[in-house]
Amino acid sequence: MNCVMMTPVVFLRLVSLFIPLFIPLVRAQTPGMYYIGNGNYTNSCPMKICPIPSPWQYTFNCTFASQGTPTNCSNLLPVGMYYSVSGNQSNNCLTAACLTCPPGQYNAGCNSASAGYCVTCGLPSAGFYWATPLNASYTCTPVAQTKCNAGFQNLGYTSTSAGTCTACTGLPYGQYWTTPSSYSYTCSYLPQSICPAGQYNPTLSSTSAGSCSDCSPVTGGYYYIANTNATVGCITAACSDASCNVGQYISLCTGTFAGTCAPCLNAINSNQEYIGKGSWTGTCAVSGCPLSCPTGQWTSGCGSVSAATACSVCTNSVPNVNYYVAGTSGYNSTSCPTASCPVCANGNYLLGCGNISSGVCTQCTNS
Repeated sequence: MNCVMMTPVVFLRLVSLFIPLFIPLVRAQTPGMYYIGNGNYTNSCPMKICPIPSPWQYTFNCTFASQGTPTNCSNLLPVGMYYSVSGNQSNNCLTAACLTCPPGQYNAGCNSASAGYCVTCGLPSAGFYWATPLNASYTCTPVAQTKCNAGFQNLGYTSTSAGTCTACTGLPYGQYWTTPSSYSYTCSYLPQSICPAGQYNPTLSSTSAGSCSDCSPVTGGYYYIANTNATVGCITAACSDASCNVGQYISLCTGTFAGTCAPCLNAINSNQEYIGKGSWTGTCAVSGCPLSCPTGQWTSGCGSVSAATACSVCTNSVPNVNYYVAGTSGYNSTSCPTASCPVCANGNYLLGCGNISSGVCTQCTNS
């Protein structure tokens, strides 16, 4: 075999032909860096780290010999978040929650480049308080205060607290706790419903005025009277004949009517009189009329009431015929007992016989 001997010059020329083809293939650039100069006669070009932009940016197109361009991040930014760490050379900036403010403050500056800062709220509207903002709230967050039911009051309310409902105490007699019309910081009450006579309040309670319902029909000598402010049931009173006279009773006493005086219902004859009142039944006490009038008088007014009974002059005596004598006079003007006038002796005449006098025999004087 014949060997071809190459001279050094020839070898160097051959090598020079292949070197340019292999140099680009073996060169490797460190990620996140770019070349800032040439390597002169060595494969060692100077490098520099790609610039790290602001947290809300990344370095676009930092490659080979270009430092790239700071570019705003555009990856998804949820509501209430901001870009917290730069994406370096990737459009994938890290995000974090915006600053959460305490109750009574709000976040005034949360945006893609800032976590924001807290600003104090003013006074909330009546019936509201400032709640803790949700995530990044750019305005104060009003929430309705705790609204209490009847019989409770809101204690502990502030501009940043809803307060709690606490039971009221010390309800005055005849009152009930009212339901607050808005937000109650003190207990309030009103008078209970007062029902008229014949009605009652079955739904009355410490937190309700209740409502009136009709009572059952009343019987047995009673009638309904007006209720007091704290009365739940029906109130009755006994029918009374106190305002009536003897011989009367209290009529029509029922329902809510106390009644009115009327004549007794039990009948009497001409020899009887009423000596009492008839309550609500109409039956009055009866007695026989007294027969104790003087001679010549009779018991008048019998057949009515004892207060009307009196002695009156009889009318059945005829002068010079008869005269009244002692005895039971009866109950009419013609019932008085009488006796015939006496007969005088000869030479005398009877003077003044009549009424209660038997007359006097007087000597005649005629000639």
